[in-house]
Amino acid sequence: MKKNLISLALTLLIAGRVTAASTDIVPRGSTLLDAFATLARAEAFGAADTPEDFLGEPLYSRGQLARRLEHLVSDNPEMLAKVQKGSGTAAALHAALVALQPELTADKVDTSQADLTAEGAALRGTSVSGYVQPEIRLGVGGDKKPGSGALGVYRLTALGSLRSNLRYVISASNWAQDDRRVFSNDIGTHDFSALNEAYLELNGGRGLQVSLGRMNNRWGPGYRGAVLVSDNPPAMDQLQVAFPFSLGPRLGREYHYTQFVSTFSDGGTRRYFVGRRIEYQFSPHLTADFQDSFLSTSTQSLRLTPFPFFYIAQGSKIIGLRSLDAKFNAFMNFTVAYAANPDTRFYGQFGIDDIQSPGHQSYRTPRKIAYLIGTALHPLPGTSLVAEYTFADPTTYTSRIPETQWQYGKYNEIGLPTGPNGREIFLRLSQKLAPGLTFAVQGRDKKRHNDSFAVPNSRDLSASLDYSLNHHAGLQVTYHDYRQTAFPLDPSVPLPGDGFTPANAEGFYGQNQRIKELDVAYRLFF
Repeated sequence: MKKNLISLALTLLIAGRVTAASTDIVPRGSTLLDAFATLARAEAFGAADTPEDFLGEPLYSRGQLARRLEHLVSDNPEMLAKVQKGSGTAAALHAALVALQPELTADKVDTSQADLTAEGAALRGTSVSGYVQPEIRLGVGGDKKPGSGALGVYRLTALGSLRSNLRYVISASNWAQDDRRVFSNDIGTHDFSALNEAYLELNGGRGLQVSLGRMNNRWGPGYRGAVLVSDNPPAMDQLQVAFPFSLGPRLGREYHYTQFVSTFSDGGTRRYFVGRRIEYQFSPHLTADFQDSFLSTSTQSLRLTPFPFFYIAQGSKIIGLRSLDAKFNAFMNFTVAYAANPDTRFYGQFGIDDIQSPGHQSYRTPRKIAYLIGTALHPLPGTSLVAEYTFADPTTYTSRIPETQWQYGKYNEIGLPTGPNGREIFLRLSQKLAPGLTFAVQGRDKKRHNDSFAVPNSRDLSASLDYSLNHHAGLQVTYHDYRQTAFPLDPSVPLPGDGFTPANAEGFYGQNQRIKELDVAYRLFF
């Protein structure tokens, strides 16, 4: 026990270098995880890591994936040479090296010999991978058994390069059906397109990266989600630009800028979603960022992309903002993350929704904030612990008109999965019991902090056992116990408080639920 405590203390004090985005959780459904699954199937990371480790739970930060890649590139020349010889594995390696280049550069890892794209190895082939997962769900108690029966989950991904600096990604899947509880906000299910991700990515000089197509986003280190931009809704069609920059020795050199412009149609209305992020690395371990975003139904809003969105939302007259009226909903967020190493992280996010509707100086909404605090630790070998607390005001993510609510689909929150009016505690503990055998248990407790918005109090507890048969197949058994209390109000009763009535107060009023379910799944990787 004493040795374990000493090891934990040293883990917190002895740090490996990390870069700004390295604490970000890689989005669920990201094709970067498919690249790692392909490498794992080839035993690139050793016999202990299998494709199942990357295509389900747990979730990984960018720093954790970068460290796996660094061990392959720097410490295992024989396996690296084997990976380079296969056209599919070489393409997967190239995709991983390009995606994690900021972390690898910060760690001073030389990837020139690892990536054979210049000689055409990755260009000659495409990494095609995926899995099929037949699953049986058995209702074992409770009031309702909506998930009972057989289900088939699939995923097919292709990664490749058109030129040494231009790569393509395409992924088709119904993977979200398997993770429906993770995305559930206790009101309704989430809709996901079968075309998960599909985009082109151009990598220019000096770290410039331009991506066009359908991509997943998650801006932050939170395991359950992120305050401003998360992966709870389907992947969005977007143009994204990212690059590092410096302001000199006095103002700092370690900056990274990301901006995207997205559009989608929801309920017959065209929406425009724009966001930017400026990250700064104070030290190898401490990073912070500022995020600014808006959702609008007006094409005029796109003229605002160079300006501070949140400031404009407070009534500025810049470039005819008045004409936008209430069709403009701004949100800003701050993130601080400390990473002693990729496996030991402490983090927090604080978001502010637009406090006042643009063009209506006399109309002020209540306070609209959201925040997340958490930690992710590996206190013992093979042990992973995540603890998080999230909070959102009743009117956070909402708007005076439904079209500018912070949603992509009826139940798809773009920010925290809990949506507005929630306080949630989340805990997850996982333990590797043996090579290829992992046990995990996680639970969340969500409460309304008042009755101004009809979202139920709920508790969710699950336990799972994953067993890898080999590097091509695996088994999973999961038990779920879900409880939901009745909604507090009848639909005909006006909402109390300040009189601000959110437009998206959905739900089945007066309903208690208790669902117990046992899932048995088999996965075949290819």
